[in-house]
Amino acid sequence: MVPITCNDHNKCTDDSCDEKSGCVYTPVECYVDECTDHSCSADTGCVRTQKNCDDNDKCTIDSCDSRTGCTNERIECDDHNACTDDSCNKETGCVHVKINCDDDNACTEDCCSVLTGCEHNPITCDNDNKCVDESCDERVGCVKTAKNCDDNDKCTIEWCDTTIGCQYEEVDCDDYDACTDDACVQAEGCVYNDVDCDDNDACTKDYCNHSEGCMHVSDPCICDDEDECNIDSCDKLDGCYHSPKNCDDYDANTFDRCETLIGCIHEKIDWVHPKSN
Repeated sequence: MVPITCNDHNKCTDDSCDEKSGCVYTPVECYVDECTDHSCSADTGCVRTQKNCDDNDKCTIDSCDSRTGCTNERIECDDHNACTDDSCNKETGCVHVKINCDDDNACTEDCCSVLTGCEHNPITCDNDNKCVDESCDERVGCVKTAKNCDDNDKCTIEWCDTTIGCQYEEVDCDDYDACTDDACVQAEGCVYNDVDCDDNDACTKDYCNHSEGCMHVSDPCICDDEDECNIDSCDKLDGCYHSPKNCDDYDANTFDRCETLIGCIHEKIDWVHPKSN
């Protein structure tokens, strides 16, 4: 008996012969692992190539696990810098963009800390001038306005010292006139009222001398009514009295009378005896 030849000239089969069924062509096993692409050529047999796991994404780390195949693990772009926005671009990889800390507030200085991120520190507008009120406007920054020292008191003179601030001096209302009482009223300022020179003595003439003040003159003629028939006198409380003058000379041989300009007149009575007729 002549043995048969089972060679099918195919490198992709294992050729054998079974006594019962004859030639057997079993496909060869080209598989190695999940990281290898395999095929078989009848002429050359198994063809094995490294599997390409590149997903064309710069944001992944491409590798291969022999049991599971390709893995594309997302890369970590965190640069641990709180002053950058971290992201990833598929074409270029990690991108670290400096963050904008501008809070659009002119009253803060904006900066960034690698550890904590944006910081907004209030600016100082103080220029050590006590005559300037300083404040800050979020739109324009420091604003300086002249300090208002007005105390709404007409009895003070206001001014400002740059080192100590508002100063107040009392207004001098002295008009150097002894005939006025000088005073100051907050709402009006200096007020000058005439001095009251009345000494409550009806027997004096009261007047005011601008240099010396009130004068009280005793005038013996103050009550003179220019009537020689009156006795003129003065009482401090009631004033002048004009009492009729008594012209009686207690002489039966005179006729007593009074004339305003002359005073008492005593005219001799010429008695006529009845027997003379």
